[in-house]
Amino acid sequence: MIRSPHDSITGGYDVHLVFTSSQQELAKHLFTACLDFLHKNDIAYQNHRIFSRPVGPWPTCMWQFELPFSSRVHQDLGLCISWLMLNRGVFSVMVHPNTKKENGQGGALEDHGQNHLWLGAPMPLKMSIFT
Repeated sequence: MIRSPHDSITGGYDVHLVFTSSQQELAKHLFTACLDFLHKNDIAYQNHRIFSRPVGPWPTCMWQFELPFSSRVHQDLGLCISWLMLNRGVFSVMVHPNTKKENGQGGALEDHGQNHLWLGAPMPLKMSIFT
């Protein structure tokens, strides 16, 4: 089945940057700079948090924010990814859509395990939490 981003991606996109505990201060600085960029470019975001220990499927520290679904989320995502390409430094970043479940496809397991992109080296996630 061919799916359309306009129909299947109903929850926007999540952006996750992973880091080790020894990189925490640098990661926090980048988090602040990234949110400042989003704000200055009028890009809506929510659920922005820094996790200083593993959480969910993430085997290490990470920070995250969500680009909520809107009429311009795909445009905002392009600008956000471009900023991360230029500024992520040594960090790896995973971006994934938040898709709806439909016809046996979509949902968190597929989004974290298949429907994602990495800037930098990919990190294996603990996918068993989704089953």
